[in-house]
Amino acid sequence: MKRMNLRRILVVGVWYWLPAIMWGAFIIFLATIPDLKSTLPTTLDLVLRKIGHMVVYFVMTLLLARIGLREVTERSVRLAA
Repeated sequence: MKRMNLRRILVVGVWYWLPAIMWGAFIIFLATIPDLKSTLPTTLDLVLRKIGHMVVYFVMTLLLARIGLREVTERSVRLAA
């Protein structure tokens, strides 16, 4: 019984946490690129960068919210049982 429970915990942990960890690594990778510029005019480049920041961190927020919702659901199911 304990072995099955440990396996389930590992599978669920990887399924939910791995995308968030990989996305965070992607954000760090992009932050380390020194001259990540486009060929657009300066103002448009600035707007593009700001929109890019919002999109990247919005996706990270969704991935972390997915983990949080899973935790809340698991706890409510355990309490109901």
